[in-house]
Amino acid sequence: EAENDVVHMVWDQPMEREQLPRA
Repeated sequence: EAENDVVHMVWDQPMEREQLPRA
């Protein structure tokens, strides 16, 4: 379950950053 937390955190950063300029 620890790996899922890391993937979620890593994906949350690029996902939110890509949504800003894409919006």
